[in-house]
Amino acid sequence: MSDWEHAIRSELRNYRGINNTSEFTLDEFQDFSRDRFDAQFPHNNTVDASVRRNLQELLKQIVNPVAALLNHPLRFRLPGWCFGYESDSDDPV
Repeated sequence: MSDWEHAIRSELRNYRGINNTSEFTLDEFQDFSRDRFDAQFPHNNTVDASVRRNLQELLKQIVNPVAALLNHPLRFRLPGWCFGYESDSDDPV
């Protein structure tokens, strides 16, 4: 797993823990995590693009790829395995 993949998954756990939800839009997630990603990757001048690209890679595993082509904000609910749970039934949220 790359540094970015690890950082995205970690920040998804943070987002869910603080907001008590696994639902988010790209803008909500980027606004929530931007400062931490800027600090973690200080030489990256394209943090938003990196977040979007890495989220797309994760979402390709769980969302119909056609959804990624739509031109409007999407709200995602990630399954428990994205956070390290064996199944959605193990997920406390």
